Amino acid sequence: MSHSSFILIILHPFILHPSSLLSFITMPPASEETTLYIVAYDIPDNKRRTKVHRTLCGYGTWTQYSLFECWLTKRQFLELRAKLSPHLIAERDSVRFYPLCGSCQGKVLTVGSARPHDPVTVIL
Repeated sequence: MSHSSFILIILHPFILHPSSLLSFITMPPASEETTLYIVAYDIPDNKRRTKVHRTLCGYGTWTQYSLFECWLTKRQFLELRAKLSPHLIAERDSVRFYPLCGSCQGKVLTVGSARPHDPVTVIL
């Protein structure tokens, strides 16, 4: 007799954008090479900043208020930049991508409060 298992993910409707679920679903195959990018943004307009945040939720982990850690293939990196572009005004906004080597992630030191998080409940 075979048993099926499933994972139910409950998303907080006011904080977590449904596109962030993609980070759980669209992980690149193990055969594809990925790079860790630290993505930092400074966007003065609340509406555009929220759109950028929601877009980034689909590609990585929110680690500080305007900072994400994203493991991306080359294709995902280009796709993310294309999705962010319509929400940015070059004269006012800044989004910076810092590529890090894989061994550098283990050397990250956090001093201070815990990182922010969008509430996600996983029921197995």
